[in-house]
Amino acid sequence: MGTEIKTWQIIDGKLTPIENNLKDEGRLEYDLETWLVSNPELIGTDIMLIGRQVNTKSGPIDLLGIDKSGNTVIIEIKRAELPREALAQAIDYASDVAGWTAEKLSEVYSTFASGTFADAFGEAFPDVDLESISLNSTQRIVLVGFSIEASLERMITWLSDSFGVNINATVISYVKTTGNEELLMKTSIIPEELAGPKNPFKNLTPLEFMKKCAPELRSFFQELMDLDKKDGYSIYWGVKSYSVRKYLPSFNRYASVIYCYPEGLFSFYSAQLPISEEAAGMLRKELLSFGIFKESGKKTLIATLNNETLSKAKEAVEYIFKKMDEIAKDLETPT
Repeated sequence: MGTEIKTWQIIDGKLTPIENNLKDEGRLEYDLETWLVSNPELIGTDIMLIGRQVNTKSGPIDLLGIDKSGNTVIIEIKRAELPREALAQAIDYASDVAGWTAEKLSEVYSTFASGTFADAFGEAFPDVDLESISLNSTQRIVLVGFSIEASLERMITWLSDSFGVNINATVISYVKTTGNEELLMKTSIIPEELAGPKNPFKNLTPLEFMKKCAPELRSFFQELMDLDKKDGYSIYWGVKSYSVRKYLPSFNRYASVIYCYPEGLFSFYSAQLPISEEAAGMLRKELLSFGIFKESGKKTLIATLNNETLSKAKEAVEYIFKKMDEIAKDLETPT
């Protein structure tokens, strides 16, 4: 047998082993799913759940998540020992999920929780730019059970160490104390700091961006890149684009507000701004009045840049910066 967790309770100064389990206590795999949905940190601190019993070509995934690098996370749960067959089952699911688009993931999320996938991602990972990551470029697998076959533990370690496969197993222990308190404890086969999100794609560089960019748009994008040297702003480089971030001293963090793509796309994103929905809606409405933006979801406006829209885009940028400065100032002003 591979890894398992044993628990003792101290009663009258003596160690008493606790050997109950979910099955003996009448608990089901469904109960464990419900507990994990209520707090997925037991699976990993970097995972946001987006679906439960998600149908694939080979059957339903117990839980589907996404990490801050945009990787999907296939979570397979067993209420007893994790057998080696669980790995093949999870790989089968992952091979199907690998072909899912961002629209498909948003559809899955819509049946799991209220609101939009983009809004939920922004709340779960406020320091990550969703527009700048490659969504579902890699799939992670997390197997969850109460013990693990030695052969499966060996395979997981080998796949992770030798080939960099994003796979792990979480071994948990269910305990019901003499006082009827229910507890869960866990250990991971691969240390979480080694099995966390991985992004196999390199981020863009300024030189690569400019090479892909139309000549007539380069000066516009260069001026925005130069904001990296301006106090209160920074540039974040992603796989497909870069974002302009405004520093908010009151929150000691940056908020990404502008995204630039070498294909000539320019977008405004309000999700990371600490303002009310009403204020954000008003800001988007004012930007739409420039005549170059189109709505893309509840919190994103996108403009296609060309010789005809460039002058309006420059005006829109000035307006955005003015509003960002006002927001930052308002946040610093005591109410």
